[in-house]
Amino acid sequence: MQKSKRILYISDTLCFVLFLLITGTILCPAKGQAFDPTNQRIQTLKRTLVVRPDFATRTLEATSTLTVSNRSEKPLSTISVILYHRLDVRSVFADQGRKLSFEQRIVPMTGFEKMRVKHIRIALAEALLPNASCSLEIRYHGTLAGYVETGRRYVKDRVDPEFTILRLDCLAYPVVSEPSITAMMTSMRHQVNHGWDYFVEVTVPKDYVVANGGKRVDKRSANGEVTYSYENIKPAWRIDVCIAKYGILKKQGTNTRLYFLPQHKAAAPRVFDAMAEATELFTAWFGPRPIQEGFAVIEVPSGYGSQTDVTCIIQEADAFQGDLHYFYHEISHLWNPRPLETKPSRFESEGLACFLEYLLEERLDRKSGSLENALRQFRKNFRSQARRNPTLKTIPMAQYGRNGCTDASYTKGPIAFWLLYRLVGEESFINIYRTFCQEYGDKGATLEDFIATVHKFSDKDLQKFVDEWLYGTQSSEYLLGELSLPQILQLYIE
Repeated sequence: MQKSKRILYISDTLCFVLFLLITGTILCPAKGQAFDPTNQRIQTLKRTLVVRPDFATRTLEATSTLTVSNRSEKPLSTISVILYHRLDVRSVFADQGRKLSFEQRIVPMTGFEKMRVKHIRIALAEALLPNASCSLEIRYHGTLAGYVETGRRYVKDRVDPEFTILRLDCLAYPVVSEPSITAMMTSMRHQVNHGWDYFVEVTVPKDYVVANGGKRVDKRSANGEVTYSYENIKPAWRIDVCIAKYGILKKQGTNTRLYFLPQHKAAAPRVFDAMAEATELFTAWFGPRPIQEGFAVIEVPSGYGSQTDVTCIIQEADAFQGDLHYFYHEISHLWNPRPLETKPSRFESEGLACFLEYLLEERLDRKSGSLENALRQFRKNFRSQARRNPTLKTIPMAQYGRNGCTDASYTKGPIAFWLLYRLVGEESFINIYRTFCQEYGDKGATLEDFIATVHKFSDKDLQKFVDEWLYGTQSSEYLLGELSLPQILQLYIE
């Protein structure tokens, strides 16, 4: 089982995307004004991204236009932007084509010094008044080489004729922020809750396909090249662009589509059917997702990390090589209410997804014993995590986010959900999560909201279970001890 490796990829992705590289809105301080990373002072309203990759030189030419609004109470005269450190800004223009002066240099990210970024300070021609907005057109070029050296192994992003990905995780486009982890973590909640509109235009050789989770609004060919244009379907907090010689499957009468790599052409129909089956089952269990104009699943090579956004799943190739449970994991995220905590534990999202992926593998793929085997592996992985990080023994699962150990929500979390599933029964379990999804799907939720729903819609007394698995550490002692999982379950039945 490749589970432990996948846990690292997915959790790295989530921790970085949700906590470090959310499309930030932090402004460089005006002269004489101290920088306060907790002060949300500028809001991103819209992004456009025009890109032309050069596969011969493995570089890209790009123009990114940011429309931002000053939400502070003072005029602001300088804007700080960060970009991947091997990309160079050539010019910056304001509204009406006015050229702006700027300076750029490579600096470490404060709080994560292993990560280097290009820090660009842009001087506005006129101060941006409170509640006013402006647009910045940033033209840049260069190459990508990922961030593997920082320990984030899935960020292998580069311009390559076999496969190219442009995404937030590698800062392939400018982010309005100070080069500070604290500043970007602070802006996360605002960006995820509000989002922005985007327009993407990418020009590639004619035998390539550009994939994006938005709605394709144009495709035009000229001089041996093809230009794809997309715009967001729902308010977005990131842009993901994948380029390869993709094949495409579409659901008739809808804008639902699957982009698959050419070597997996034979497996693609199976994955497409699995998406329909899993969606149908989750809809029957947890209720319909909000109506939308379209949805995309985009295959990426193994090791690039699977991710789920509001209208898109980026899915590693594992799902095309026989292991569909990886895919079920990502599909289940489409029903998760967004977390309202700044540093969520990830229990009620990742813990649940890791449990559901194997439950569905047993149901849909007829793999008897899949869940039982996975639970044993989760327990083994948790024990390994606790050996590497002994503080896990003293940290309740509800506090994993605040203590930077959300990886354990991928191991201990699914075991807790299996216990809950067995304690209340399948019908009650489904009803609990359906109620949670329908109540909080649009407005977001906290872990406390989920726990309150569990107590309210279960006819069992679950206080001991909640106290020991979410708010206490007795559960860690159980998992590190000699009791089997059925024996642990029996503690709560008695």
